[in-house]
Amino acid sequence: MKLLDRIIRDRIAARRRRAIDIARAATRELEEKGHGVLVFGSLARGNFGNRSDLDLLLDSPKGRELEAVAIILRHARDFPFDVAFLSDLTEDLQTEFKKEARHASSLGPD
Repeated sequence: MKLLDRIIRDRIAARRRRAIDIARAATRELEEKGHGVLVFGSLARGNFGNRSDLDLLLDSPKGRELEAVAIILRHARDFPFDVAFLSDLTEDLQTEFKKEARHASSLGPD
């Protein structure tokens, strides 16, 4: 393997580990406060890349969506993330998102 390829692979692996650590920490706190959380997108599918972000599907108690985002911000800091709230999605979209979604605890190493 070429040096550049190895550097890129290692950088992606480190970024993926960081995303998993953030997802797990945020999920623990969110669940303690009554929010449901699943990871979707490239991290859940296993094709996380150098420019991937952290995608979280939240089932938050009504009126507590900002609390959830604040918790994620505290854990993510400068790591990019997207949040989708189940309450904002149609039933069809909820079904599609849930097909690939996984609990953060199920995300393993590379």
